[in-house]
Amino acid sequence: MSKILDTDPQFSLFETSDPDFYIKDLSDICFQNPFYGKYHLIVLIFSGEGRIKYDLSELKVSQPSVYFFSPYQMITIKSLEKLQGKVIFFSINFYCIESNNFEISCNGPLFNNIMYYSNILLEIHQMDIFQNLFAEITQELKEKLPDRDILLSYLKLLLLKSLRLKREITENLYYNKEDRDFINKFQVELEEHFKSNHKISYYANQMNVNQSTLNLKLKELLGKSFGRLLKERIILEAKRILIGHDYKIQDIAFHLGYEDPFYFSRFFKKMTGISPEKFRIVYFSKKSI
Repeated sequence: MSKILDTDPQFSLFETSDPDFYIKDLSDICFQNPFYGKYHLIVLIFSGEGRIKYDLSELKVSQPSVYFFSPYQMITIKSLEKLQGKVIFFSINFYCIESNNFEISCNGPLFNNIMYYSNILLEIHQMDIFQNLFAEITQELKEKLPDRDILLSYLKLLLLKSLRLKREITENLYYNKEDRDFINKFQVELEEHFKSNHKISYYANQMNVNQSTLNLKLKELLGKSFGRLLKERIILEAKRILIGHDYKIQDIAFHLGYEDPFYFSRFFKKMTGISPEKFRIVYFSKKSI
């Protein structure tokens, strides 16, 4: 991935630090190889075709859309036909430490909801709104002294409009109330027990279905198997602990239900492309993606 350039519209909380908020043209960035980094990303696709891979998911890009990624997700964006757009990068210090509405926070459903894909498809009139917001952000970043409060206001507005669209999509995603209730119940069970129970049999019993039915139902409604949902939730929690605490890897493994720390480390590296130890070191280093 290309480095941050002085010509990129950007804002830093401190003069000597890497930018805490900046924006790039998608065409200026080399996403051909998987990468990870310390920023949250909002990727707005204007036009063209391509494919986006992140963690264990892969999506085809064929119409205007917006994507949300958390720090250290493994991401590959491949242009197949003149893929054009903009990418916003922002640091945890810029936005995530603010007291925000949970639903538009860095841990909210836009960035960290493993139950649904991270993209929102946009109609033409919706695309115009998002392009205008990106343009306003770019203009503010080009000011001699960009104002953080103005940038935060634009970012929150962008996230609120995205959240509204995602809610509309989610409400229309399932055919009936029974399916919505099924997913909601499974999400509660997974959230309460993913650390202590990694077996599908337990969750199938809690959902009053057999294991095969649970897996088929999850694939039908969410496009993800039970095993994949469980792994993604464990990795998300592992990243949060690695960032927020100085616990030993062995203790984190036990906390997440792994008796063998070495097995946990291999699992983490297989899922993220980097070991837990290196993940923590790189996160707190000064290196940017």
